[in-house]
Amino acid sequence: MIEGIRLFRIFIASPSGLEGERQIIRNIIKDRSSILLKEKIMLESVGWEDVPPNNGRPQEIINEYIDNCDYAIFLWHDRWGSSTGKYSSGTEEEFLKIKELHNNGKIKRFSIIFKKIDDDLKNSNEDVIKILDFKKELMKEQLYLLQNFSTKEDLEYLIKGILENWFYINKEIEEKFLQYKIDDQEFLRELAEEIDHNAGNIDPKFFFCIEEIKAIYKEDNPDYNAAIVFAKTAKRLAAEEDLEYVYSLNLLASAQFDVKDFDGAIQTCDEISQMFGNSKEIKKQIYHLRATLKKLMILSMQGRIDEYLELLSKTLDDFPNNLLDSSEELIKIKTDFFNRKGRILAHLENIPDAKKEFENAIDCISKLPKDRDDNLSQYNRFSSHLDLGLALSDLGYYNEADSIYEEMLQDYTKENTTEIGNGLMSQARPSILYNKALNLFRNKNDTSLDIINNIIENYSNSDDIFTYLKVVSAYSLKGSFLTEKEKFLEVIENSKAFFKMHENKKDNTRNATLDLDVIEKDIVNLYAMEADALYNLDRKKESKEKKLLILEKFKKSDIKSTKLIIANLYSALIYSSLYEEKDIDGALNFISEFEQSFCRIKNIVETETVFNIFQYKVNCFFQKGDREEAMKIYKYGPLNYLNN
Repeated sequence: MIEGIRLFRIFIASPSGLEGERQIIRNIIKDRSSILLKEKIMLESVGWEDVPPNNGRPQEIINEYIDNCDYAIFLWHDRWGSSTGKYSSGTEEEFLKIKELHNNGKIKRFSIIFKKIDDDLKNSNEDVIKILDFKKELMKEQLYLLQNFSTKEDLEYLIKGILENWFYINKEIEEKFLQYKIDDQEFLRELAEEIDHNAGNIDPKFFFCIEEIKAIYKEDNPDYNAAIVFAKTAKRLAAEEDLEYVYSLNLLASAQFDVKDFDGAIQTCDEISQMFGNSKEIKKQIYHLRATLKKLMILSMQGRIDEYLELLSKTLDDFPNNLLDSSEELIKIKTDFFNRKGRILAHLENIPDAKKEFENAIDCISKLPKDRDDNLSQYNRFSSHLDLGLALSDLGYYNEADSIYEEMLQDYTKENTTEIGNGLMSQARPSILYNKALNLFRNKNDTSLDIINNIIENYSNSDDIFTYLKVVSAYSLKGSFLTEKEKFLEVIENSKAFFKMHENKKDNTRNATLDLDVIEKDIVNLYAMEADALYNLDRKKESKEKKLLILEKFKKSDIKSTKLIIANLYSALIYSSLYEEKDIDGALNFISEFEQSFCRIKNIVETETVFNIFQYKVNCFFQKGDREEAMKIYKYGPLNYLNN
């Protein structure tokens, strides 16, 4: 060893089957060591591969290596491992050994990582069941941060974060942590108020952890793994019955959310709700409801709609209504929950119940004077009215919806929407105008086009992404208006104008949101309307090329509205191939592509589209002279043939 060099050994533990992942970790440790060498620090990976053949029990020799390590990384996937004679697997024995060293203070930290197990393998064998049970036990203990990965890229990201975090804590934090004294009295007062605690009784080390977390979140590239470590340390320093304990849990859940450890974040949120869900104290209820909101966000992101709606409904049913008159914060939170429930019901096409929830939201937020609004209550006040108008329009109450929009336009002038501030509220006026135009279009009122053009002319140059999304929707709605009026040349001009503007916007702003799913439905709709307009102008070759371009770009989309358009495009292409081009094989190729794309998700395709394609397939085989195959398909019937 070179004089003055500090050597840190990192033990890698895993059952067999993860050789590739172990090598990834070794490579990262080696690369990191070369960087740290200039600071006179060297890293060395240690594992069973490094143990030479010897007499005696092999695991005993590995355990001796562990005694000399400074950190450990545990990996599990779908194998538990082989018995060592004392324990059911070598990795289990290594884990218990590391736990012992950790409890004795010889190893300060270690990482536990699980590779995702496919759903169809979760009950496949005894090893998998053992691993899942082991993971559940660790989650119940809540002593360790469990991390998960699916791909090798995920693992690389995790390990780099783990090493950065470990050295950050080891090199810079520990000495500061031990010597820390509170000097930010203003922050101290704010924290004391937040956790209902006498400022003088706050443990300085607890305050230090919170201050470090706040600092991390102000950085351009926050180290969320470090935030997790500080939140867990703060949690250990706090008494479990005190608010500072839950304050640290709340920060922990946020950091877990930010590293995409959604299972861990949900578990932390559940712990907060179990502690304070039945409390009669306002501050404790607010912690519980904030945790519930975080859990709702995760369920929504994971597409767990039934669980999302169930949790929302239960939370509203159990809401501490007796505390509403004493807490503006609870009014804001309840309004937000009503709006969320209304939106999910609207998404599920339960418009009557969605309407009731938006009305509940309006009634709830009316208890709060407007001059007491913050950003959240401003947005909820706005969105509950906007969404109620949309629900009324969906139900065919066009005049009632228009009245709401007119009143909102009076409230949200150009001047006061600028004053409202940042974020979602900056789109207030264009959002109202768009919903008003959509409502008028549904009501066959041609003045909708004037409003659409107003949006396009006045807001296309906006740098605000939310405003721009309404511009995109306005172009799409204009295309629908012109299509309905059979102004096909103007439909094409509208689409070309949009795509020219959109490409310029992407080049100038380089905003990634412009390529995301949120505007896909409008972009696909504009492409499709242009293709249909070309067809109606008897420019069939151009129309087909446009339709094929749309298929190439979007046929793998998971968005329902896009899939509906794609299904209709397949129907149009099959019809053209079969009856206009007399290309039976071409028609059958399109039919085959349609079946491969939609056989598992047939329920989202319109019945008419399925019926048409069914008829086309039967006719293809009749025209080929294969009556037997045609009759075989015909006997399934249009609604069942995709199953077969």
